[in-house]
Amino acid sequence: MSLVDSVRADVAVIGAGILGCTAALRLAQRGVSVVLLEEDEVGFGATGRSGGFVVPNFAKVDPQGVIAALGVDQGERLLSLIGGAANQVFSLVREHAISCDAGQAGWIQPAHTQRSAALIKQRAEQWERRGKRVRILDAKATAALTGCHGYLGAWVDCEGGTIHPLNYVDGLARAAQARGVRIFTHSAVTAITRSGGPWRLQVNAHEVTAEKVLLCTNAFSIAGEFAATQASVGRSLIGLDIHQVATDRLPDSARAHLLQNGQCMSDIRNDLFTYRLTADGRLISGGMAITSLGTDRRMGRRIVDRLARMLRLKTTPKAEFIWTGRAAITRDFMPKLHELAPGFLAGIGCNGRGIATTTVLGPVLADYVCGLAEADLPLPVARVQRFAVPAARGVLTSAALALGRYRDFLAPISSAKDP
Repeated sequence: MSLVDSVRADVAVIGAGILGCTAALRLAQRGVSVVLLEEDEVGFGATGRSGGFVVPNFAKVDPQGVIAALGVDQGERLLSLIGGAANQVFSLVREHAISCDAGQAGWIQPAHTQRSAALIKQRAEQWERRGKRVRILDAKATAALTGCHGYLGAWVDCEGGTIHPLNYVDGLARAAQARGVRIFTHSAVTAITRSGGPWRLQVNAHEVTAEKVLLCTNAFSIAGEFAATQASVGRSLIGLDIHQVATDRLPDSARAHLLQNGQCMSDIRNDLFTYRLTADGRLISGGMAITSLGTDRRMGRRIVDRLARMLRLKTTPKAEFIWTGRAAITRDFMPKLHELAPGFLAGIGCNGRGIATTTVLGPVLADYVCGLAEADLPLPVARVQRFAVPAARGVLTSAALALGRYRDFLAPISSAKDP
């Protein structure tokens, strides 16, 4: 339902993805009146374009790195938050009876070189010391579990899993509405102003008035219509476009050797290989394009060819569905809270861990605007850290991906070299 009249609320939340819905739900549970505004449909942005991997750890930083960056007290709080994120996802699914093909069978990260094998062993040990359930696999066990031969080993975060992301966020939105959150779709915010009183958000010809504002558009902040407000946030991250493919349904015989217990996997290469199986027998995988020329068709072919090669399929599956999502990458690969102005907060930077991270980051935003002391937060209210040479970010990202693929080529998995 679109906004058709001016309204008031204690808090206005912009963006009805997982981040916005979990923030709104927590606020409503605390007795706060909330208006949730979405420019399209619930889950239309990065949330609904996810591959459905629930990964409760960091993409490029290990626990010791978090402690080094934030100190022991706050670092351990952030590690506890992110390390428990998948458990929170599946707890919400159960609590609100969300039908989203949820399965908490684990997430696997294989390694293809001696250096990366040592890295994942260290990573697993650091998480295990903090109470996370992990497993270490040798090469034989990794091949048997994933169907991929040539990896030297893997670690398993046993608390990871998979969901249908759009169904998940739809369930969160319904739960928020049941607790009094007013959700308005097709209601883009075009201006935000404040002059000695509450915040005023312009939505078409109407106005939302609120004491506090939460900006929950994450990676899509870069393309926000009210650029002056969002500019500093947009320049503090890189939005990586990730192309996702869902294949046609594989026959039982073709997938009998693949992730038999319902896990998902993402390896540790520069141009990482990921895949999972859906409840109806499709493969989902993704990849990044160096250039945008002919992207959808070209990337669809590349992804399914890679699936066939890595999984040793007898025939190459058809790319039945192709879509593009966006990951928000911060300079230190950790999520951020930004206070853009008094009472105006943004949460960004899931770094490829969007489902798990946004599920726990939304309630943190909600608790902070409700009075949680900054000293008690699991991460600092950060100063915006802009990337150097912001105008060249796209070129630099493409160059980095090209270099990463070349390095992967020099250290191939088994005897097959990736193009």
